[in-house]
Amino acid sequence: MVVRLTDSDESFSFRFMGKVGSNRTTECEIQRIDYFDLCTTLEINTQNYFEDSSAEHGGLEICWVLGESEHYRGFRGSLVRVHRENVMIINANEPHSEICSRSPTIPHLRSLILSPRFLDDLLEEHSLNSKEMAFEGVHFPLEGRFKECLHQLFLFKEIPGCSRFALDSLLTEIGQSVTTQFKHSRSDRIAKLQSQGHFPDVCVRAKGIMSENLHDPAFSLDVLAKNVGMSKFHLVRIFKREVGLTPHAYYRILRVERVKERLLNSRQPITEIAYGVGFDDLSTFNKAFKMVAGVTPSEFRQVHGKCGNSRPD
Repeated sequence: MVVRLTDSDESFSFRFMGKVGSNRTTECEIQRIDYFDLCTTLEINTQNYFEDSSAEHGGLEICWVLGESEHYRGFRGSLVRVHRENVMIINANEPHSEICSRSPTIPHLRSLILSPRFLDDLLEEHSLNSKEMAFEGVHFPLEGRFKECLHQLFLFKEIPGCSRFALDSLLTEIGQSVTTQFKHSRSDRIAKLQSQGHFPDVCVRAKGIMSENLHDPAFSLDVLAKNVGMSKFHLVRIFKREVGLTPHAYYRILRVERVKERLLNSRQPITEIAYGVGFDDLSTFNKAFKMVAGVTPSEFRQVHGKCGNSRPD
């Protein structure tokens, strides 16, 4: 079977059949989610399934597994095992094949396909584009903040009304890690831009700093501007022009999305969640949450929460 994903494809989930043993079949289920025009995620459940299938798509693919794996990919003329300690990066439009294990305990394989347009937006200010960027290696380390961002990305499907801005912030961190930490055909150019303080650009740096400081109640526009290296007035003007929101509004959305995640997946009291993401005033917190989510934190948890009632606030 050949699978091709294109920018014009609509969101879908699909299954394809393969033979197991001599007289029975099982299904390999692929759940695909398209997030705006930023990325596509795939979660592939290959348990009990073994058959080759080839794939090809635009956009840079990052894939990894949960736990131990016997999953292999036919890639650049070799059979490559996908490790739990590493990600595998596949260049845009690079053919590869899935060679699924006969192990009945194989975990899910996860893939993130970054939109070419998203990467181009990240690079265009520096006269670079995603088509010029070819990764030469196969395995790259899955660790630290990069690992946390990939894990967090797969929680977005559980958050009702997830914000494009929150997703953009997370993908920006992932894109920055990939382009600066892993060896590719334009690494020397990016390293030179970094040494000159030109890469990443102002908005990308600001997004990363805000994401890293969601839990700090003392974080402010003054702190952000100092870390970016420009006046706060100039920063607000550039950020609003490029992103469409002020840094303050963008930061508020990031905080609320983090609160949503905890409201969905924990029984932690709402007051503790609010203080845990840097709000030091409950009135401000409630107003900010309703402004972004359209409902109060209590109403959101009551409708969407998975862990039953929380402990009393």
